[in-house]
Amino acid sequence: MGHEIVAHTWQFDASVVAQMLSPKQLKKDVQPGTYHPIGDYDCLIDQEFVQNALAACKLPTPPTLVAAERPNYVQFLNHCVDNCESAYIVAYRKSTEKGLFGKIQKPGLHWWAGLTFFEYNKQTGDGVGGAEPVEPDFVGTRRKPDKRDQCYWAPPGPEVGILWAGEVNYKWPELIRQATTYARAMNSAVPLRLFSVVIGVNHSEKTLRFLIFHRGGLTTSEALDLKTEAGCQAVQKILFSVYLWQKPRDAGFPGFINGYDCILPDPLDLKIKLDFKVTTHLYHALSVRGRGSFVVSLTLVTPIDSTPPNDTTQSPLPNDATKSLPPNDATKLPSYNLPAQKACTTSMNAGKARSLIGPMTTSSLPQVKEASTDIKPICPTRYHEVELVITPPSTCIKKEVLTLDDLLCYPLVAKFSWPSQQKRALEPTVYNASGSDLGTPVHLMSFEVTLSDGSGWSNAYFLPTSSKARAAFSGNTSEDTFEDPDHRSMWVTVFVGDGESLENCTSALDLCECLLQAALGWLSYYVHGYLHRDISVGNILKIKDGPRERKRFSTRSLVQSLLGDYLDEKQLDASQSNTSDVSEGNLSRLEIEDSFWKDLTAALKPTSSDDQAKRQEDIVGMAKKLEALVQDLNIATMECKAFLNDCDMVAPLEDYFEKPHDGSPTGTAEFMNKPLREAMEEESPYLQSPVDDMHSLFWTALWCTLFNVNHPERSPDELEWRSKLQGDLDERDSAMNDVLKCGTRKAHSSILRDMTPLLEDWRWNLLNPMDDKWDEVWSSVKEGQADEKKLVFHQFAFRGILDFVQLFKSHKARLGAKVAEQCNKYL
Repeated sequence: MGHEIVAHTWQFDASVVAQMLSPKQLKKDVQPGTYHPIGDYDCLIDQEFVQNALAACKLPTPPTLVAAERPNYVQFLNHCVDNCESAYIVAYRKSTEKGLFGKIQKPGLHWWAGLTFFEYNKQTGDGVGGAEPVEPDFVGTRRKPDKRDQCYWAPPGPEVGILWAGEVNYKWPELIRQATTYARAMNSAVPLRLFSVVIGVNHSEKTLRFLIFHRGGLTTSEALDLKTEAGCQAVQKILFSVYLWQKPRDAGFPGFINGYDCILPDPLDLKIKLDFKVTTHLYHALSVRGRGSFVVSLTLVTPIDSTPPNDTTQSPLPNDATKSLPPNDATKLPSYNLPAQKACTTSMNAGKARSLIGPMTTSSLPQVKEASTDIKPICPTRYHEVELVITPPSTCIKKEVLTLDDLLCYPLVAKFSWPSQQKRALEPTVYNASGSDLGTPVHLMSFEVTLSDGSGWSNAYFLPTSSKARAAFSGNTSEDTFEDPDHRSMWVTVFVGDGESLENCTSALDLCECLLQAALGWLSYYVHGYLHRDISVGNILKIKDGPRERKRFSTRSLVQSLLGDYLDEKQLDASQSNTSDVSEGNLSRLEIEDSFWKDLTAALKPTSSDDQAKRQEDIVGMAKKLEALVQDLNIATMECKAFLNDCDMVAPLEDYFEKPHDGSPTGTAEFMNKPLREAMEEESPYLQSPVDDMHSLFWTALWCTLFNVNHPERSPDELEWRSKLQGDLDERDSAMNDVLKCGTRKAHSSILRDMTPLLEDWRWNLLNPMDDKWDEVWSSVKEGQADEKKLVFHQFAFRGILDFVQLFKSHKARLGAKVAEQCNKYL
């Protein structure tokens, strides 16, 4: 956890931290935008009536602090809270509707009407799956539980939920790293929160810091001296900033989703909102800093008929939008839709969903897959009970939608993430470029979350400006490693069609077919100019109730587009025109197909070297083989059963070699090949290539085999291999080698026995020769021109996918027989 924030820790004066945590709104003379420093905001804590209320409040008595005497500073914090409560009553009386922030809410109705701190120092009732249980030294909650009761990050019912966590230590670096694990747990409980606050107390220095963890790292207050009146006053002021919270936004929670219900803008009219119900948590890239991708499935809820038509806060759908599709009207269905009869049924069920929503109980919570750990995993919960609101986004990239049938007939998948400033809008641009090809998602819309004051939902006000970054950098994580402030904003990307993890595949054959289609989707992204760089179990989804209709797969337009700079387009157009003029009677279909590839090869421009010419011809030859092979396997049809998504780490290939490449490795560690993962761990430069993604596909296959949920009975060895896959490089390689050596033994699950021969061939017959060939070829062009490097990338992109498809073909009959054999057992 310390590694995530080591180069992204910033320190500010207590007065600035109070502003950061205070309710705020953009100043009237500031132009709306995404990234605004704290100076661009008016803050409630700075308003005169609030300052007067705080000044009239008595000061807390400085605590007597010694090691292990936690009750002293817990008592001190509770005194601060009591004083804040009194100050809030005064502030409420002095606030007016005409004020900049309007009349603040009545005491007892604001965000945290009750807050009490107490010593805890034991394991929480829930925690992050796969991590060691955490034991906060003290916590802040709405009420104090019985001494025997545990507190929860996400209380499953009437249990006590943790609002604040506190850590005590005599060394700031150790304290901060431990506090980061608490922030991670808070992010797990509320995956979409902008920030989490932890209190750190250094009993040796007798100082206190407020630690604000956000998507750009850690922002801390200066060390506040608890021996002085000024230090105690600063603590109380910051706590009062929190006590002033009025809305979800003030607490860092998005206002358009509460973990159970969600509203999104209508892609036909962004000023109209649509109501959804969260049905399943599909994926969460749990972290403190970074993207923090969170993926859920959503079901549209038909608005209540009694909603007043003129009520803009409850904008109804158009009258015809709530109607189900005519059973036989297939012309209204887009190419990726379900059969009309099923679409109609789904639409009618959506209309009934509103009346079924009641109090949030365990049975009505969104589903989430439990992690393989002894500790009870943090479960989904409702973040708040406040009415949902959304501001029409100022930045939206969307697919052209003519009717709302897309939404009414199918569940949706929504991905929430925090891309960096450099990668804003990159992911939706990639989806639009791929055009819903086989193995890619159907992109509906993507938008950057905008707040009511016109600012973006970003972490910018927790960060220093570029000119002050070096001065604000804090070395409290023990290393003086400095990087530029990491500005991030929330984006929402919505896809049509529900999905589930490949861990839910029904058989080895099913898993391989899904992986193959995802590989074809990877190739589509690549040919359209983007290297994915993050293939993993969380980024491939199997379509629920699939397959769904999609465009037929073909490599012709792909390879023609990829080699566009090397083709004589006039010659190619003339050749294709001549072929199209020949009647079917004079030229067979096979001859027409053969003519395309011959014409494409003939249209290649002369090159400066024989090696480049050979690579061009090799790419055309592999594209031809791949198309024929996919058609022969009957997977080039319009039926799509899985797709590769999560494209926010793609690298545009257009200037991949022309511009200086920072060489920063990207991806998910468990699915990286060895050189890439070593580079990431050593923080050394590394240029990722298509070969790296092919390795990631292999590791994803192994992971999905061992973690398949439809084969729950596992041998002790399999359970050990699961654990090792999540370990370091040596542990992961050990698990792989053991699987390849003895995975076919009868003691193991059937899916592992079925997959092992394929995995063995893949690892030793495909990836090793590819690695050797890659090293040889790349070394010959490493110092060459960009066009030489691109051709090598193109060559290995097609080679990697072709090798995998050929591998699948060699095992398909065997895997199909296993499925038939299994079916016969149940007949």
